[in-house]
Amino acid sequence: RRLNQKNRRDRWTISVLQDIRYAIRGLAKAPGYASIAIVTLALGIGANTAIFTLINGILLKPPPFRDPGGIVAVWQHHAQSDKLKNAISPATFRDFEQQNTVFDGLVAYYHSGTTVTGDEEIPEQIQIGMVMPGFFTVLGTEPVLGRAFREEEGQPGNHRVTVLSGEYWGRRFGADSSVIGTTITLSRVDYEIVGVMPPGIDLSFEASLWLPIAFNEGRWNNRGSHYLAAIGRLEPDMTIDEARSELETIAARLGVAYPEENEGWGVTVLSLHDDLVGHMRPALLLLQGAVLLVLLIACVNVANLQLARGSRRQGEFAIRTALGARRSRLIRFLFSESMVLAALGAVFGLLFGWVIVEVVKVLAPDSLAGVQSITLDRSVLAFTALVAALTGFVFGLTPALQSSKTDLGVALKGQGRGASGTGQRLRETLVVIEVGLSLVLLVGAGLLMNSFARLVNVDSGIDPENALTVGVSIPATVYSEAIDRVTFFHRLHTAVREIPGVESAALTSILPVTGEQGWWRNGFFRPEFPPQTPADQVSAYLRWISPGYLETAGIPLLRGRSFTEDDVAESPDVILIDETMARQFFPGEDPIGKRIHVNYNSWEAEVIGIVGNTRQTSLSEPLEPHMYISYLQTYEEMFLANMVVIVRTRADPLDMVNPLRNTILALDKQLAPSQIETLEQRLSNSVASERFNLLLVGGFAAVALVLSAVGLYGVIAYLVGQRTREIGVRMALGARGQDVLTLVLRHGAMLTMMGIGVGVAGVLALNRLLSQFLFGVSATDPLTITAVSTLLAGVAVLAVIVPARRAARIDPIAALRYE
Repeated sequence: RRLNQKNRRDRWTISVLQDIRYAIRGLAKAPGYASIAIVTLALGIGANTAIFTLINGILLKPPPFRDPGGIVAVWQHHAQSDKLKNAISPATFRDFEQQNTVFDGLVAYYHSGTTVTGDEEIPEQIQIGMVMPGFFTVLGTEPVLGRAFREEEGQPGNHRVTVLSGEYWGRRFGADSSVIGTTITLSRVDYEIVGVMPPGIDLSFEASLWLPIAFNEGRWNNRGSHYLAAIGRLEPDMTIDEARSELETIAARLGVAYPEENEGWGVTVLSLHDDLVGHMRPALLLLQGAVLLVLLIACVNVANLQLARGSRRQGEFAIRTALGARRSRLIRFLFSESMVLAALGAVFGLLFGWVIVEVVKVLAPDSLAGVQSITLDRSVLAFTALVAALTGFVFGLTPALQSSKTDLGVALKGQGRGASGTGQRLRETLVVIEVGLSLVLLVGAGLLMNSFARLVNVDSGIDPENALTVGVSIPATVYSEAIDRVTFFHRLHTAVREIPGVESAALTSILPVTGEQGWWRNGFFRPEFPPQTPADQVSAYLRWISPGYLETAGIPLLRGRSFTEDDVAESPDVILIDETMARQFFPGEDPIGKRIHVNYNSWEAEVIGIVGNTRQTSLSEPLEPHMYISYLQTYEEMFLANMVVIVRTRADPLDMVNPLRNTILALDKQLAPSQIETLEQRLSNSVASERFNLLLVGGFAAVALVLSAVGLYGVIAYLVGQRTREIGVRMALGARGQDVLTLVLRHGAMLTMMGIGVGVAGVLALNRLLSQFLFGVSATDPLTITAVSTLLAGVAVLAVIVPARRAARIDPIAALRYE
């Protein structure tokens, strides 16, 4: 029995191999058909391979840490805010750390910038991570060289040590192992290099190196300033829900104990992986849905091609049947051909997918973290093989079942050339589905285009034309007093205004539309209406600016006056507010001359002017209140070590890069100017994610449109060929070419309109899914749907017109003689 089973398996294997060899020979004899089918499949499979590569590298791969599922991110949220990820104050973090029972370790961190200097080195501005000594223990990451921080290095006076990232170690030190024990100068202070970490330790920022947090008691007791992020490793038997519940309990106790600072603050606990990549998930899943539609359209196209080819091979199948082949044998043979096509499509699809991934790396916004390190790995190859197998099954099943239905008598008499009613209806149904899928994808692209156009036309509140920006960070260790920092920036402001070609120049602590939030948002109230409870507190974005900032940034002064050089520390405190703040907090009043109490350092100032609105985090955000103070009007506790210089020029602002850099270095040769960009570039970067989604979805929609046009052309051309005798008879009985042309066009139009109807139904069904990616436009926008439907109908007419004109030129005598 075992021998018989083995013989049967061997015969089956030989038979399958024969089918594959015959399928390859058959495709080689039909190069046009094979080429179209393979290219079509390669487009669909390649697009899916590319997007899965992104999803695999970003969403599916866990962070490169030990047992990453046990690491969570801890943030705070306020009851009056929709933002779930707010930074934590030092005192609140310490309470979380000391009172919890769910974490094996809980550590805080934040990021900052510093300047690497040396006697013979060009100053370099880098990003650094400020971390508690147990940071790497919580991550479960061991250094590749040296050691991590020790507990005592988190105390003031013991903190002059640093750990390098693997990337920075290779870039700056050439991966030299003798670097341990040497020093690196950061903002003119020497730090001993004690360790090197492996590459890839990226949280919400990419740090070149890390320094230990060494707060004194005064900073640890601060409850009002929120700037710390936190990560924790759960105890082995604890869950995220248990951690969230306990921290919420602690937060509620703190709200009672410290109502002024902690009331209303809750806790957000996420897995570290979700915290890092959760914001990218919707866009990537949108792209995966788009390429899935492209693949389905490709499958429909190839299925139609196979149906048409199967109709022409009825004679061959009839002979096979007459010689004893069963229907199951024919189906297996046809499936073999489908799988060969799918395999070849997968091979070329991998190449196409690799090209798409490389293009994505060029186009990807900074928010798509980790995309540059993504490659086509074994998981991607396995996915491509699976997609190819499923694709071969999907587009091969229906043609195999349909083509294997052979009427032996009709086929052997040579009467199998005509299209059967069932086969024709099936091909037409597939075209309707194809047009419907294309419409869904095209409407999605049209809505994103409409949304993007509305977004870029939003008034940012600033004038980006001919404006250049550069960040300047000065070391607090050198400029230790507030007056020293103010003096330096005043000298810089004066020097920049004297550069030839500069129309105006100004300073600001932060630029609009940059995505920055943090401590730049501060609570305030009117002294005559103090908040009755902490829950009544309101806040606004706060900026320190120089005189001339409004003119240089292009922000209009609506009423009152702006800052002057006379608004200094010794003069009365003054403040500017924007139109939104005036409307919300001074309804029906003139704010000029009124006073505002700012919680930051508890000071009051008189409103001297109302300025135009600007947007802070993005162009899509609603207008929020802003207030401005002069950096010249400062006090000892004010932290003012980072400012942005804005220069408005008469010509190309990029011509000012070198003069501006030289001016900064002339004041302090160990500074490293950073983020030198035009305002237009900064505004463009603020919509980079939306532009990225539009380009990819638009590209895939264009592919779908071409595939649909090709599919519709193929079906109509095939049907015209099958109806040659019928058309000849019509024309012999008096039908004109115009009548035949109308007949074929009407048939194509009917299929197109049915497909558009299916597509519109699909768009309506996906209303909620599409809405989250749109700005200022409804997912069921009738104008977009109508425009896209018209476009698709126009392309369909172009696809049908060629076979229609061919039908109109048929010679009835030749057609009847041929039959």
